Amino acid sequence: MSFAALGTMGRLPEIVADGSTLDEGLWSHIVADANVSAIIGQRCFPNAVPQGEQMPAAVYQLISSEHDETMDGASGLATARYQISAWAATRREAKMLADALRLRLQSYRGMLGSVEVQDISLAARRDVFEPSPDKLHQSRFGVQLDFEIWFIESVPTH
Repeated sequence: MSFAALGTMGRLPEIVADGSTLDEGLWSHIVADANVSAIIGQRCFPNAVPQGEQMPAAVYQLISSEHDETMDGASGLATARYQISAWAATRREAKMLADALRLRLQSYRGMLGSVEVQDISLAARRDVFEPSPDKLHQSRFGVQLDFEIWFIESVPTH
């Protein structure tokens, strides 16, 4: 089952259920928050909001990652920069969702599924607007939040 099916089927896809990757753990952590889910339910998608999906919704995307290396090899410490976007029909709704997302993630330390997180910091925040491409679709307002997630990863044993 795909992430896109989540919005229409209203249940957790099996790929997300175990939280074994940083993406999956992040998704689960976001939608488990009462304040966030009161606004979007489980409408949190990788890369883009599926066409025809209700607003407001959130989107997460890995922007980049770095993996710490020493002369002895991989240290096991890594950082990932995720952009999490809050999308809504109004500017006010987008800002409310962005604030709920920030409060859920900023300064978090602990487990995201099976991934041990050392810290999540807010690196950047910006407002965006997407005008309607035609009269059939609604324009939408967004707030993009860039988070740096420091986490522990498995190291090669060869």
